[in-house]
Amino acid sequence: GTVLDDRAKSEHIRALEQLAARDLPTDLMEEVVTVAAKFAEEGAMPLVQKLARHPAPEVRAHLARAMYLDADAELPGRRELIVGLCGDGDVSVRAAAFGACASLVEDPEVVRWVAACAAQEPSPEVQSACMSAIALGCNYGSTDLLFATYLDHAQRNPNAAVRQEIAGSLHWLPADPRLTRIVATLFADASSDVRQSMAWQGNNMSEHPELRDHFLQAATQDPDESVRADALRGLHNFFPLPETVALLRQRLAQDRNESTYWAALNAVEGHLPAKEARALLQELTRAPFSSVAARAREVLADE
Repeated sequence: GTVLDDRAKSEHIRALEQLAARDLPTDLMEEVVTVAAKFAEEGAMPLVQKLARHPAPEVRAHLARAMYLDADAELPGRRELIVGLCGDGDVSVRAAAFGACASLVEDPEVVRWVAACAAQEPSPEVQSACMSAIALGCNYGSTDLLFATYLDHAQRNPNAAVRQEIAGSLHWLPADPRLTRIVATLFADASSDVRQSMAWQGNNMSEHPELRDHFLQAATQDPDESVRADALRGLHNFFPLPETVALLRQRLAQDRNESTYWAALNAVEGHLPAKEARALLQELTRAPFSSVAARAREVLADE
């Protein structure tokens, strides 16, 4: 499939069809599906369409992913096949197909349709796939729809996994009071897993200084130590390094657990050779947790 991609001939496609008709081990069948998606533009589209009706849901799910990752973006019928699999009776197939809709978000109509489906879909797995799939729609004119969809699900969706997926998608959105409202909503979530997912995004939101106080509050006041630690890891994206190091020292004095020590190390290890980062790392070589101390010594030795 790799060697013949974009230049497969009819005899290659026939050989692939013969393989697909056999009772193959799962891993080999997945490779057949991947190659069929690659060869679709050269004439394997009938095989692709047949695989979309395969009795095994894992084959149909893999086909949905392959149409996203392996098929030519301009392949005629690709969009229709992905959208068709979004209506599959199996949850795993629908989740894979809605995930594949990420490759269609240049069309605002698709983004609207996926958002509407998420509101009706009973499966948290599929809802999560929908939230992830539309994230880049903000680059193609769907920003207002994304803000409305994410805020609605952040406030009302009963499934923590879906709210976590929203947290992981927010860094694509532009600065806006609506983004700040969603972030505040997720930091107030009853689920520590959701709050931790939001806290981790401090590592990806350096272009959002307006969110600084929310991440600082999570790093210092959240009741869960894992949430505090993950928020602490990203504070260097919101504060100058000297101020970051001062904040880290405060937390190390007040929150003396291993998670905090690791967070402090992670926050500064990428800032060498800055003197503030080196000074804190030298202090961490004497940490009361041997794994942290060893890592600090290793980072300094590799400088």
